[in-house]
Amino acid sequence: MIPVWRLAKSKVDFDSDNGLLKIWYQTDQGQFYVEFRDGGEGSLAGDVIRFGRDIPEYNRSLLINGNLVVRDIPRPDYFDRYADWEGDEEDVSEELALLPIIKVDQSQHFVKVPKYKGEISTLLRCRGSSHVVHLLGKSEDDKLVFNRCTPCFEYIAGRNRTKTLIKSWMLQLVDGVAFLHSQGIIHRDLKGLNILFDEAGRVVICDLECHWADLMYLADECKGYKNFTAASDVYALGGCLWYFCYANTPLISVIQFIVPPPFNTVLEACHCKCPEDRPSIAELHHMLEVLEV
Repeated sequence: MIPVWRLAKSKVDFDSDNGLLKIWYQTDQGQFYVEFRDGGEGSLAGDVIRFGRDIPEYNRSLLINGNLVVRDIPRPDYFDRYADWEGDEEDVSEELALLPIIKVDQSQHFVKVPKYKGEISTLLRCRGSSHVVHLLGKSEDDKLVFNRCTPCFEYIAGRNRTKTLIKSWMLQLVDGVAFLHSQGIIHRDLKGLNILFDEAGRVVICDLECHWADLMYLADECKGYKNFTAASDVYALGGCLWYFCYANTPLISVIQFIVPPPFNTVLEACHCKCPEDRPSIAELHHMLEVLEV
């Protein structure tokens, strides 16, 4: 069994102040939650947090407090923190009416429920880039239809992620973001879950709702979900670089996962606290292009 944080369908939170690691994950048996309360090295919880051991039991919600295991605890909803986001969907019936109907083939297509008018108009404006997801039309039940791609985690997790590959993926991702910015579009939510790979192995950016953002990839100036700019997308690209290096390994403070040279300088530039100090998209592309790997 692969470690729980390596599952493609998992969400991880680490509360460094209280030594809590929280993981929500999904298998073919359902959705589950595990909470670890750090008991230090040598304890079950401490060893799992430090990647020395895997969880003792899958397909059950667990509380692991030091060496104590409590089974079948209530599973808090991961999306409780985003409660303010719920119910803000817009009526997109007029926009959907303009799209052609596509007969969905699950082997060739994936579908998504549209939430915002701007999402559809943005997707239509972005049909010119091979690194941005291509909207084909709508399904008979009014879902958006796209060519099937492979989620980033599934594509990269089992591969030997050489520096040459990581550099190539980052350059493609930056090209996609550069295209969005050329269209006046700030993505806001660049992260591993919103990166796909097409049949040719090309990086494809998805989820163009351009509405909310993941806290783990959020620049300081955007806390409160405001002040999104090209510079905040650059900040998020630093997180994507980290993701390409480590896939779904959780960001926790008890272990430092350092992005290896020469990518460390790129990450540092992207994560400058002051947005004016971050490279532009063009500068970031050049930084990556000249890296010797």
